[in-house]
Amino acid sequence: MTGKMIIPWLLWQGRPYYEAEYYYNSLDGNYPTGWYFQTKYWAAQTFTPQKDYDLVRVEVYGRQNDSDDTYKITIETVDGLGRPSGTVLHTHYLYIPTQAAYAWWGFDVTPGLGLVNGTTYAIVMEITSTTPVFFIYWMWALHVLNPYPRGQGWVTTDPSAGWTGAPSSSDFFFITYEPAPGD
Repeated sequence: MTGKMIIPWLLWQGRPYYEAEYYYNSLDGNYPTGWYFQTKYWAAQTFTPQKDYDLVRVEVYGRQNDSDDTYKITIETVDGLGRPSGTVLHTHYLYIPTQAAYAWWGFDVTPGLGLVNGTTYAIVMEITSTTPVFFIYWMWALHVLNPYPRGQGWVTTDPSAGWTGAPSSSDFFFITYEPAPGD
């Protein structure tokens, strides 16, 4: 999907906002590939804004086939290799109910977080499967072959031990939002 889309039914502090940085594809949205997280994992998608803006909302696209759960999601800086650094700029705990179908899950960033043009940031999701067996998982949708050139998907079982690039330079589906013009 290209271009900006105003989302009037989505409000941040009572005002509309619209997409700033994102990767998703409407065709992929019907039958996406995903990364199955069946034990303790961290997954991240880095992104690089093309202008300065206030981040007011973040969304990730996935499905929860375990029990209802709450996940810790952080916005972080990145290290010199473009991996999440562990320096947290914002933290949110996102409740996601069990459901077999993919859906967008998001949260507001209040107050807005100022992002800088050309600086890379990471959306990091801490994932713990309460029953780590096959077909019980959180699945974050992704697309292979690096469709989002200003970032990359990353995974790890221990952030202090380092991050590994998602296979085939995959990118996880995400959207960041900024306030609509004039707000």
